[in-house]
Amino acid sequence: MTGDAVHLSEPQRDAIASRLARLLELIAKLRDAGVQALTLELLEEQTRATAAITGAQPPPRPLGVHALISAVLVTIMELEPRRLRGFGELDAHAAERLEHERLKLYAIASQLDDELRHGENG
Repeated sequence: MTGDAVHLSEPQRDAIASRLARLLELIAKLRDAGVQALTLELLEEQTRATAAITGAQPPPRPLGVHALISAVLVTIMELEPRRLRGFGELDAHAAERLEHERLKLYAIASQLDDELRHGENG
């Protein structure tokens, strides 16, 4: 990482790495479609610079699996009661119970992520 590096947790780095890897895939598809703009090259360079600054390098496992696990984790995070306020306030008991269940889901999904990252069953 460079001197401008930012401090991120491992899940944050993983989420950013997943998105940056997807961005690089999309840039490659644009190139395959015949786009040869200098701006596209700049976008790729900046994507790689962002990866360096954040320490969010492409994951060693296939992007498809990484992206799916990241999507699972993000979806579980979105079950947080405060994030559901737009659909109406949950009563205290429902919010507490949902958060309890969300944390269990997140723990299991995180364990799966760790297993896949370290090559167990993945």
